[in-house]
Amino acid sequence: MTKFVAKRVRFQNGERHSVLSRRGALPVHEATLYLAKCRKRGLAANTIHSVCMALALLHRELAKANIDLLERIRPGQFLTAPELNRLAEAAQYGVDDSEHAEKEGQRSRKVIDIKRIRMRRGPAAVDVKAVSEARRSATDL
Repeated sequence: MTKFVAKRVRFQNGERHSVLSRRGALPVHEATLYLAKCRKRGLAANTIHSVCMALALLHRELAKANIDLLERIRPGQFLTAPELNRLAEAAQYGVDDSEHAEKEGQRSRKVIDIKRIRMRRGPAAVDVKAVSEARRSATDL
């Protein structure tokens, strides 16, 4: 499966630009043209990067389903209803979640076993009496 990646490029003058490319390959031409159009409209760099990540998701899902969208658009077709549903389902989850689903069996490093946390804690704090019990003991004295 072709892996599409949204990259941020920072020029020497400090300008930031987002590029959609395949891993280890040249940028996707159509996406580059669209992102250049977004830059001309004056959108913020983070907004353009969000658009680039959405395009990466679209291209990833089209590559999984072996769909050439440009060939379909020429005769006036788009995506079928099941293809749109599959794309909508993929868009509901974050990119990290979808990549995690592909790497079944590997545990995320962010997940910490609760047993390790319990071992880190020291002995339990001294039991504190409730306010009503403390008042009773004070009046008994």
